[in-house]
This record gives sequence, structure tokens and C-alpha cells, in this order.
Amino acid sequence: MQRAKGAEAPAASQLGTEEAVLLLDYLKRHITTDHEVHGPMARRLLEHLFIERDQKNLLPLARAHVEKALEAQIALWNGLYEILNKAGD
Repeated sequence: MQRAKGAEAPAASQLGTEEAVLLLDYLKRHITTDHEVHGPMARRLLEHLFIERDQKNLLPLARAHVEKALEAQIALWNGLYEILNKAGD
């Protein structure tokens, strides 16, 4: 994925205290929303798509795509963790 021209993010070491607090608050809200809202919503969506519509034969394909998406999300958070750790050195 490419960034838009002029959209370079500042290095984590350039974050001031206020920005760091805002980032931490954002991450906490994101985690809470994923857990409390997005998880149950995704479960209902999958139940509708595959069970209510009797498309259980497509579950293995859906599972493979979900696994790829989760691997990408893990890579994203691991990359952010590494950047923030380097900034603290």
C-alpha cells in the first residue's frame, strides 16, 4: 500500500506527550470496539451469510480469507509495536 504524496507520518520518537496520550487512548478505544462491537457483529454477519442462507460449503474458503486478514492485522500491530519500541531507545 502506498501513502499519498506528502502524507509521511512523523517518526514515533517525534511524538510529544500529548500526541502519545492521544495515540494510547485511540488504541484502547480501538481494542474495546473490536472486542465489544465488531466481534459480535462479525459473528452475526457470518451466521447470516453461511448458516441462515445454507452456504456452509463456503465456510472453508471464508475461514482462509479470515486467517489472511488476521495475519495482516497482527503484522500491522507488531510493526507498530516495533516502531514504538525503537522510539523509546
